[in-house]
Amino acid sequence: MATVTNQSSCFVQHQWNWSDKVTSNQWTTPRQYYRVRNPYMPGTGQISDGFYVVETRNKVRGTGKVLSVLFTTEPGKHCTIYGWSVNIGTDGNV
Repeated sequence: MATVTNQSSCFVQHQWNWSDKVTSNQWTTPRQYYRVRNPYMPGTGQISDGFYVVETRNKVRGTGKVLSVLFTTEPGKHCTIYGWSVNIGTDGNV
């Protein structure tokens, strides 16, 4: 059985409209954004897909004039954000 070293984790939570309490229903539940595709290679004993950086694309849904994004990690797990971008689209209501 292979032992995973340098485990990683990145949770993201979104907040709308400057809300400061979860009871406002303006907060999303934390989601794991660190997702490795096909991480195990049978017969090799390696847990790697051959890439140093894990990329993910995620849709953020909700409404409001302001969006805040909170990035957290699990205790003892690695998280480095090298960059991120935002494509903004609207449904025509402003």
